[in-house]
Amino acid sequence: MKEFPQVDFSLLETEEDVIFRDDRRENKTEIGERIYKFLCWLSERPERHVAVSSHSGWLMTVFNGNIECEESLKPWFQTGEMRSVKLVFTRRDVE
Repeated sequence: MKEFPQVDFSLLETEEDVIFRDDRRENKTEIGERIYKFLCWLSERPERHVAVSSHSGWLMTVFNGNIECEESLKPWFQTGEMRSVKLVFTRRDVE
């Protein structure tokens, strides 16, 4: 974090990656749940414009498993690819 003084890392609790484990990878359900928690957090943010940078597999799961979106957002992201997306968060009561 000291390498990038222009970036605000104040919301990070630690510099360590607490999700990565040497002995196993997250399964698809765990990834989907982590994305859902991120989207809930994002929906509560006051900013209107946010940049999200991530691994292509994570983004593939976002657009194919966690949100309803246009077909044009569902293909695999190429290295360094950027897509502009407007997210509209709606609450649905699930019984």
